[in-house]
Amino acid sequence: MSKLLKLVGGLILLYLLLMGGSGLAIQAMLSGGVGQKLRAKAQSLLPVEVSIEGGDFDLKEWFFFRPAIGFDQLRVANPPGYSDEPLLVADRIAARADLSSLLDNAVSIQSIEILAPHLRVEADAKGRTNIDALLQALSHKDKESSAPPADPAGEEASVSVGSFLLDDGVILYTAPNEEPLTVRNIRVQITDFDPESEFGLQAALDVFEDAALKLGFDGRTGPFTPKSSPTNGTLTIEGFPEKLPARFREQYLGNFLLAPGAGSRLAVTADLAGDLLGVLTGKGSLRFENLELGKPDEERLPLNGDADILLTLMNPLSNPSYHVIMPDAELSLGAGKWQGGVEVQVAGGRMEGKSTGSVTGVDVNQMLTAFSDAKDVVFGQMRLERYDLSFAGSTSEQIKKTLKGSGRLELSDGKLAVFDVLQTVEKFVSLAWTGEQQASGFTSFVRFGTDFTIADERINTPDLLLENDAARIGGKGSIGFGGDDLKLDYDISSLITGVLADKLGGPKNADGVAQLAVPIRVKGAAAAPLVYVDVKSLAKKQAVDQATRILGGLLGGKKKAEEGEAGAEQAPAEKPRLPFNLEGLFNKKKPQ
Repeated sequence: MSKLLKLVGGLILLYLLLMGGSGLAIQAMLSGGVGQKLRAKAQSLLPVEVSIEGGDFDLKEWFFFRPAIGFDQLRVANPPGYSDEPLLVADRIAARADLSSLLDNAVSIQSIEILAPHLRVEADAKGRTNIDALLQALSHKDKESSAPPADPAGEEASVSVGSFLLDDGVILYTAPNEEPLTVRNIRVQITDFDPESEFGLQAALDVFEDAALKLGFDGRTGPFTPKSSPTNGTLTIEGFPEKLPARFREQYLGNFLLAPGAGSRLAVTADLAGDLLGVLTGKGSLRFENLELGKPDEERLPLNGDADILLTLMNPLSNPSYHVIMPDAELSLGAGKWQGGVEVQVAGGRMEGKSTGSVTGVDVNQMLTAFSDAKDVVFGQMRLERYDLSFAGSTSEQIKKTLKGSGRLELSDGKLAVFDVLQTVEKFVSLAWTGEQQASGFTSFVRFGTDFTIADERINTPDLLLENDAARIGGKGSIGFGGDDLKLDYDISSLITGVLADKLGGPKNADGVAQLAVPIRVKGAAAAPLVYVDVKSLAKKQAVDQATRILGGLLGGKKKAEEGEAGAEQAPAEKPRLPFNLEGLFNKKKPQ
């Protein structure tokens, strides 16, 4: 047994001497010509200045038959025309290589690991980045080096890499007149790398702090050139709106996503194909989970559901932009639903989009509270029968200013909490109302409807109609939303009957009951508008009605005289037309 132990101990000692001695020899080589050769090779691969500090050999890995070399502080300079800051800085580069290949012109690297790299992507005024400039310069360099060398001794060494890992990376995006954007926790892994064929590519990264937005890609790419790399794979995006910086949400999404909810989540999955250095396109799905639209301390509007999407990514590695189309979807919105389509394109911090669809079963006050500064202005069940909207801009304010569209809105069983129409008329009749006064009260309705157009921060409603048990109201006007409060500017007409109409000199209808359409002006902030009876319009209308009755009487008398005693039935005189399409409301049957 003792002889066996001595034999094993001798073999171990011999192994340590051989591996340790050869490892020290390799370390010495790295500090001399071989190390310099590898650094020169790195410089020859790129058309910009490259620096690497030091080189060492991992003796521990060598004892386990995993020859490993490493370099500290890789620094790659920016191309001409960009800042003096380095394009890339990495704390450590480690590689496992076939040591026999280090002595000739065919360097075989089994694996490369880059730890804590910091990449700075700069865009100029035209949107061209330093990455684009580097790839273009690299393309020119490849063309210049494609010709056979005049001196065979000057032939460049070939390099093959089995796998590549980049871990704990950071990318800083900068552009003129824009705040920098930092991408963190970048991890890129390449397997079976061969620039002349297809190889595996997995990538993941986080945008913003606390991993508020997580992106991942799992697929294959190649063959790789400085201008293209055919790619296919699956893209995943997971976002947590509550973790997004409040400043970012307010700048790009406006007030309606200031409090998206603790459990809110957005998830995208898409199968993409195309060019990693150009355009990737594909189909996928978008999921909304517990997203709450609205402002803090207000009742918010929940949004949930799944939708199919078409996704296009442009220049994902240099100056990324994207185009998303949600062609036909149905989402849960509050107690109701939204149906329609959305198309959004984002490039260079600017967003352009359009949407068509409908909204049903949603409380209109909840909707207004979520999407505007209006609160407790109008109540009722909402039916946005149809709408078309378009917008563009770099901020929520620009998007609001460029908002354009049209549609049809209908409400049922609610109230307009702006003023009481009948109270306004009663005060006018009793002379208690003189000039413009603050509105009060509310007007209930069974049905409310209007077409609308949106432009120049104003909603125009040319044919507003409202009906309840006591009044028929028609009108036209606009709602301005450019300031801190909604601004009303309306001409309406309320059809009244009975004593009030008689006191105002209204003509009697076929049943002998006085009726009159009273014109009313409404203007000012929606929270506290000014309202008054438009005396000039009322007097003008009464004069027209009086003239119409006199003329009708004259014509009727002349016709009767001409007919004599023939007993012919006299045609009734044409009734005066009521303004703002009130005839249709007046002739409608009341709901049962």
